[in-house]
Amino acid sequence: MRKGTLLLIVGVGAPALLLAAGWMLAARREAEGRQREAMALLTRSAEVVRRVVDGSLEELRLREDARSYDTYNYVYRPPDVVALGDALALSPLARDPEDPRVVGYFQLDPGGVLKTPYEPESRVRRHPRAKELAERVGGVAFTELRAQAHSAGAPQPEAPDNQSIAALNQLQNRVYEELQQAATEPDKAAELFVGPKKLPDTSRNDVEWGLGTRGYSKKRVVAPQPTAPVKQARSSNAPKNKDAGDNAAVVDYTPFVFDGFGDELVLYRLVSSGGSRSVQGVLLDRGQVLDRWLPSVVERQTVASTRPTVVKVGHGAECALRTNASDVLEGAELCYPPEALAAVAGIPPTEIGLWFVLLVVVAAAAVVTDLAARRADQLARQRGSFISAVSHELRTPLTTLRMHAELLRDGLVSNEKRHKFHDDMVQESVRLSHLVENVLEATRLEEGRRPLRASRGNLGDTVRAIAAAQAPFLQTKGFTIEVRAGDVEASFDRQAIEQVVVNLLDNAVKYAASGERTITIEVAEDGDTAVLRVLDRGPGIPSGEREKVFARFHRVQRPGEEHVVGTGLGLALVRELAQAHGGSARAADREGGGCTLEVRLPKDVPLANV
Repeated sequence: MRKGTLLLIVGVGAPALLLAAGWMLAARREAEGRQREAMALLTRSAEVVRRVVDGSLEELRLREDARSYDTYNYVYRPPDVVALGDALALSPLARDPEDPRVVGYFQLDPGGVLKTPYEPESRVRRHPRAKELAERVGGVAFTELRAQAHSAGAPQPEAPDNQSIAALNQLQNRVYEELQQAATEPDKAAELFVGPKKLPDTSRNDVEWGLGTRGYSKKRVVAPQPTAPVKQARSSNAPKNKDAGDNAAVVDYTPFVFDGFGDELVLYRLVSSGGSRSVQGVLLDRGQVLDRWLPSVVERQTVASTRPTVVKVGHGAECALRTNASDVLEGAELCYPPEALAAVAGIPPTEIGLWFVLLVVVAAAAVVTDLAARRADQLARQRGSFISAVSHELRTPLTTLRMHAELLRDGLVSNEKRHKFHDDMVQESVRLSHLVENVLEATRLEEGRRPLRASRGNLGDTVRAIAAAQAPFLQTKGFTIEVRAGDVEASFDRQAIEQVVVNLLDNAVKYAASGERTITIEVAEDGDTAVLRVLDRGPGIPSGEREKVFARFHRVQRPGEEHVVGTGLGLALVRELAQAHGGSARAADREGGGCTLEVRLPKDVPLANV
């Protein structure tokens, strides 16, 4: 460890420990009072959550309470239509519920008949939601609720049978069907029942029969008592039939209440008319309510540091504060963990824990500082090597260009040699451009300013064209190119692939000069992957260096290769461009001696901007 790091430990660590000891002594005196304040704050937080939860449930209850009895039928009479003859429409409940907490709507008629607004016929269930409701509401858990519809109920004034809830619904269904038939078959309209038949007028009375407690509800409707008074009555929004006369019907509505039946959560009411009573209910998704909706409310109404979790009653979670999540729903509680209390109260940890944490922090700071210093030194050395290498690589082509230009300017080049001078200047310009482009490309990739412009094409044709363009340069270095490129359709950025191929060829030229002077390029496909390989007969790459060569500024140091110039960017760019395509790059030995550099690219994966 460096001397500076040791000084950091002594200079920063010791004062930090002394200050922490003083802080801990002072904090201990305040911990108990702050804990009481924190508990009160968490209690208020729970009250806020409970008010929001109960408020939302009350909104749901009032929304359902405002619905007319006939919306639970397949067809209903819209409240804003005055004419009775064609004032029927499909119930707004017939579509899938917009509230994710609602599974569906149902009505239990006397005799245990289950009806839903999803289909007119209760005996044949084709709608999937009607099937689900029939299966769940028809279970044993709902026996008591079905009995509410079976009960004779309180004495009611004599009324025609067709004024019972079930009969009114059947009448509306029949009128709706005959109206539809009359619209499609005008010649039979005179024979239909709807002509002389008028829908009865209805009015609404809001009543409360005996209220008790059970299950999820603080108020639960039970069977009406003989002396049950009408608490409140108001007129329905349903249109009045002036010609109905004695055919008018009065419908009594109890308020909707929440209740639990087995594992099911239900919002229901009783509706009564003509001596008959039905149960209208909303089946709620208990998992949605307790496991998803309730936690989402908690998340919106609390901050992360003091956020409680929603647990079931009896769950053995460790809680600093445990309280009901709702005054309406039972079965769920808010559990504030000890960490929430500590976050509010600022309770200090134990002395041993604090000292341990401080020691770990000081030690970690020392290690991080030492590593950062070493990394800074390494980067400084790499930067120096990079600047030296770039300067050398820039100087060589610039010197050649300047010398050739001066000789041409002074007329010291014969006509026979002018062509060679021009070729040399072009090659050095290309070399200079390649070096500058590598540096710029590395900067763009590092800063995230290098978007890949992918297009569909033949990777084999692209590589063949790039190899043909590089062949003259390689010939001046004494190398030949052998291309084995199949036809591989893939998505790729042509400019990026060109940089990959050029850098791989440049690497082979630098390090394979002592071996066979043939460089092989292969393009093949391996399932959903396009494979590009460049093979040479150079000394290869030691196994311990095969990953390092793809790091920026890293160069393999081998005896006899000190004269080989380079910036250490070429293979790093190869891997980064391959990864930008969603692929990879690796180095391996070539069979028979030499090096294989392989780039693998997905053929069909869409490209993202780097």
